[in-house]
Amino acid sequence: GSAGLADACRRYAQEAPRGGPLLLCSDLMDAGWQDALKILTTRSFEVTVLHMLAPQELHPELDGDFRLLDAEGGEPVEISADPQLMKRYEEQLHAWKAEIERYCQGRNMNYIAVDTSTPIDDLVLSTLRQRGVLR
Repeated sequence: GSAGLADACRRYAQEAPRGGPLLLCSDLMDAGWQDALKILTTRSFEVTVLHMLAPQELHPELDGDFRLLDAEGGEPVEISADPQLMKRYEEQLHAWKAEIERYCQGRNMNYIAVDTSTPIDDLVLSTLRQRGVLR
């Protein structure tokens, strides 16, 4: 829907009958992602953040001039993709993911970065078990 992540998490925290395991699947491309995660700490949830990013977001293959359109209605952005821009993008993406992981760790939340091309059975049967989310 059009509600922000923090609003969705607030509603869930208010309406959930009790705490327990909680999987939050999101790209976290919401200015209020920190507020959203903080809201989930107000209840006794065992939070695992599945940070979902598409392969094209993780390793974009761009070269030349582009007009990028925001699928969620934001303003278009004109870019000239060259190796320097792509290097800065990857550095900023790495820093952003590290910031989210530190934020989660500081609040006893599991953080798992997920490439959306990962088969769901690999995610559930392998990754979530290895990280102790599932037993």
